[in-house]
Amino acid sequence: MTPPPAERHHILLFDLTHNAHFSSFLRHWLLWWERQRPTGRFTVVVDPYLLERHPELRSLERRCRGGVRLRPITSAQKRERKSRYAGREYEEWPLHRLLRPETTKDYPPLFDWSLFCTYARQEGASHAVMANIDQFLPLLAAGCASPERFSGISFCATFPGRRLRDTPNGGAHRALPADALLLARGLRHPHLHSLFMNDAEWVELLRSFTYSERVVHLPEVAELNAGEESTTTELRRLLRDLDGRVVFLVFGDLWPRKGVMTAMAAMAHLTQDQQRRAALVIAGRSHPTFEEKIHEAACSLRNHTSVAVLECHRFLSEEEVAVLFDRADVVLTLYTGHAGMSNVILLAAAAQRPVLSSAEGRMGKLVEQEKLGRTVDAADPDAVAAAVAHCLEAAPGTLGNAEKMRDLAARHTGEHFAGTFFRRLGLVDGSG
Repeated sequence: MTPPPAERHHILLFDLTHNAHFSSFLRHWLLWWERQRPTGRFTVVVDPYLLERHPELRSLERRCRGGVRLRPITSAQKRERKSRYAGREYEEWPLHRLLRPETTKDYPPLFDWSLFCTYARQEGASHAVMANIDQFLPLLAAGCASPERFSGISFCATFPGRRLRDTPNGGAHRALPADALLLARGLRHPHLHSLFMNDAEWVELLRSFTYSERVVHLPEVAELNAGEESTTTELRRLLRDLDGRVVFLVFGDLWPRKGVMTAMAAMAHLTQDQQRRAALVIAGRSHPTFEEKIHEAACSLRNHTSVAVLECHRFLSEEEVAVLFDRADVVLTLYTGHAGMSNVILLAAAAQRPVLSSAEGRMGKLVEQEKLGRTVDAADPDAVAAAVAHCLEAAPGTLGNAEKMRDLAARHTGEHFAGTFFRRLGLVDGSG
């Protein structure tokens, strides 16, 4: 696959998830493009909702002076996509079914993959990138058609199976057979150029695979954007009500396995004196059904304990996220069934805030290695309650190593993230 001349290089990036990860990534890609003025073009195909939720992306697009185009899918395509995914538990499909072409056609993500191929063809892209390729690995393994030259970004924790297995001697984690088979077959796809991975340990794991040269480490970003104080006035007012308390923060896309219920259960087990000194902030979006469960549990915690609870069930701007982390005393990442990394841990490091993390997976290992806080078995309610109580009583500055936090954040800048991505795809900056 010979790369095109730089002046004809046209990268098409595709993502319809509109999650917090992607919006942050896109912001850094556009900022890099604005600063570097590379040759070529950059088209980003997204769900229209992403641009409604992040109007600042349109402003960044304009600042890129024609080199960047943000293209939403059509309303008809969005309706069709919604109908394809409705009620489908596709992540749990057995591997043998996913690898048979005659049954793969019913796999819901196939619709997204087909759109990806269609837009790449319509735009005349010289290089197409699927921004969250994990769920599409079964399609690659099954030999589905693809753009002539494509790459993907993997988050490592969302493969079918989504687990890592410890070796008996306590050594490095190893992928389950299903994960390994999908990766091995996916890496052999004849049109695949690069597989970006956010976890350095997974990158090392794949060194022994055929075509491992296609695997590239793409470190996530550990930066907080404070912005204008006027844009966060209301949130600051709400947080002032928590003055004098130790603030525990649960932040992100709040799924059942993200530990928000675990955190509330632990708060309920604090002593009365500890409850009067504790506050829990729950911030981020979740499915409406689960949001209702969170709210009911939070109301119960307020009514039956002295813990102060603040709920922010909405999208939060980057400026508001910076305010939340600045006010937090301890960041909670009590995930269960999570094999990979968490960007929340990197944001906590950027804010110089310790984390209380699940001990499992890559995130637990990172917290321990980098001395970013404490780890605990998140599936053990008593252990979590004891760990929360310990964090509440700990002297300021004793839960994590501030120098290690700064070093970690320095290795995860937006400039390094975006530069690694674009240079791997063959772009050079305007001075090159």
